[in-house]
Amino acid sequence: MERFLVHLREKEGLSVQTSNHYFKAVKSFVRWLVRERRLKSNPLDGISALNVATDGRHDRRTSEMLQFDLKSARAIWLGEAANKKEREKREKSDFLLYKDSRGLFADFHSLRHTFITNLVRADVSPKIAQALARHSDIRLTMNRYTHIDQAERCNLLPMDCRMLHLGRHKNGHTSIFEAQK
Repeated sequence: MERFLVHLREKEGLSVQTSNHYFKAVKSFVRWLVRERRLKSNPLDGISALNVATDGRHDRRTSEMLQFDLKSARAIWLGEAANKKEREKREKSDFLLYKDSRGLFADFHSLRHTFITNLVRADVSPKIAQALARHSDIRLTMNRYTHIDQAERCNLLPMDCRMLHLGRHKNGHTSIFEAQK
């Protein structure tokens, strides 16, 4: 089995993660064979899945692509400034930077969260959002990758409740107070 996985990676160019998916399927089948008494023992019990963290090919390619796209988009955005003052203001901004002034990076995974959240906000059906995310479980799509903000939560409340806002005190406690009109 290990030789087969090495062959897949070296000769077929499959990633460690894809090799692990093949391994998981074979391991599941062998467990079934043991359960049905078609095999006496599981010859794969001592074999572990590969460490995906050691395969940086995917992350690096995605990161490089994302950096290139952001740099290109930022150059266009800067070039669209109406005047010198506007351009200087834009150049000071973190907008479309791969790494912002706080040291935070744009990353592919956060883009997935944003993409799926925006699908839901656009009233795309949850099943279609799940398919586009390539998730096998709708709960993962809706509970982990979909986010709602305070304004959206407020819009879910009846109109008379919208006049109340949550406030956070300096001591960390939350309270409800009436909105100023």
